[in-house]
Amino acid sequence: MSTVKEPPHGTLGTPIGPVCFTMTGADHVHLCSRDEHPVTIRRIPYHVSFHCYLIQGTWQTKDWHEPYLSRRDKQSCQEPSQPARKAAREILAKAWTNYLSLHADLSRLAEQARLTYEVDRLESELADLREKVAAKAAELMTLRQQEATLKKGTA
Repeated sequence: MSTVKEPPHGTLGTPIGPVCFTMTGADHVHLCSRDEHPVTIRRIPYHVSFHCYLIQGTWQTKDWHEPYLSRRDKQSCQEPSQPARKAAREILAKAWTNYLSLHADLSRLAEQARLTYEVDRLESELADLREKVAAKAAELMTLRQQEATLKKGTA
């Protein structure tokens, strides 16, 4: 099995506050705030979780309600506004684009980590299948021996 590599991760400074990033592939990054460091959008503190994808050369969302925002003040049950969501989406995507332009090796490292993970996963699945094949072959051999014994007894 190959050596497990951690996907690139760290902290990204943005105009709305620091967010953690984990780049799980050359075309995907997850950005999220920490409990102790919410982002601030329109003077309201939020926790943010944003899956950002590289689509046709631009970092963006695949889901219209990304990023997920939740208000920091527990008393408020209000859903985040679409303008707040849009602002977070644009600011975070731009900050990530700028950061990645300064750290171009992250894409290669993320893809390397993704491929290492996939190789390990497939090797593990293959080992499980080989064990199942060996068990079925042993079961088949036992049944054939029983069948041969019965045939000899009737002959």
